[in-house]
Amino acid sequence: MGAGRIQIMAQNEKGRYMKSVHITDIVCVRVVKEIIALRKEGIETTIVCAQVGVPDLIHLMGPIRFYRFRDFEQAAFLVTEEKPDIVHVHSEPAGLLAVLGCEQSPLRKAKFVLDIHDSVTLSSATDWIAKEDTLKAEAEDFKRADAVIVPSETYFKTFSKIFSPENGYNKKPILVRSLALDMPKPKSLTKLPGIAYWGGLTIDGWRDYKRLFTILGDIGWPVYAYAPGAEGLRSHYDDSGCVLRHCEYFDLMRQVSRHSLALIAPPSDGCKRWLGALPNKYFEAIALKIPILTWGCPDVALDIQRYGGGIVCADESSAIDVLRTRLTECKARTKPYTWAREIEPVVNTYQRLTGKISAGVGITLDTIKA
Repeated sequence: MGAGRIQIMAQNEKGRYMKSVHITDIVCVRVVKEIIALRKEGIETTIVCAQVGVPDLIHLMGPIRFYRFRDFEQAAFLVTEEKPDIVHVHSEPAGLLAVLGCEQSPLRKAKFVLDIHDSVTLSSATDWIAKEDTLKAEAEDFKRADAVIVPSETYFKTFSKIFSPENGYNKKPILVRSLALDMPKPKSLTKLPGIAYWGGLTIDGWRDYKRLFTILGDIGWPVYAYAPGAEGLRSHYDDSGCVLRHCEYFDLMRQVSRHSLALIAPPSDGCKRWLGALPNKYFEAIALKIPILTWGCPDVALDIQRYGGGIVCADESSAIDVLRTRLTECKARTKPYTWAREIEPVVNTYQRLTGKISAGVGITLDTIKA
């Protein structure tokens, strides 16, 4: 893989152009994608994080200041040192935004953007019960945020109600979907018929898909699962017939592009915490032109019904029946999303909150080869 040529096309004129800090518990794929899109718009950005979840993607963001924190106190110090106009806080750990923006904080005059990933409790909209201290911390974050970014229409509708004038707020959420990275399609390997699943797996609880994988294999649809911690999961999944492995991001994209279908299924234990998810892998499958098989995921189903690219089933039994009989032809995808359009309302919000402008053309990523 070539890292590509990265150029800084704009210099930040002190006092005129806005400066942002992104702070997060873990640098995940969504964080990387948003920062790339923002930097292309000329937004100067620094990352403050506890850990990096996708080290093989970091270089895509170009030259960037990068700090690690151990606790809230150190996080506050590192962010304060940057003197940002915008503090862009990703949704975990809960309570961090409220600490950074409290009246006693040197950052109290900064503008705070809360970026909701699909792991926030959404307790008012689901039957998932979080610990009381987590709910309280999230509520404080919501209250202090000057703007809120959400990843799907379910989240948009939920937070539109939470932040309505009737509840004493006037914060319309900003919808930013987790689109695929803007890069050439990876060169495919030899086709390997079957179903691709990628993402978290567990040996019990909400992502234990052993029973489902076994059924799919028995009806002639072997599952190829790509999951973090694959070695520790192998003993649980081996007798399901599932082929289990772990890959870094670019190799993962190459591997999943070999398969016939991409599986996006709801939590196996019925938990509704991720009810509103519109996950990274959905847009990755679209970018790789792999038909998607789904049920029990409302936002995924709605997007497919609107724009094609997959098969939406009523439930697991219906999906198994479809696979057991005959797959119908998928409707061709008709709606291309772009990061330029997706990130525009975020840039506009930054400008509205700070009274400053972006630096215009930012980083350009040339000849990135997967």
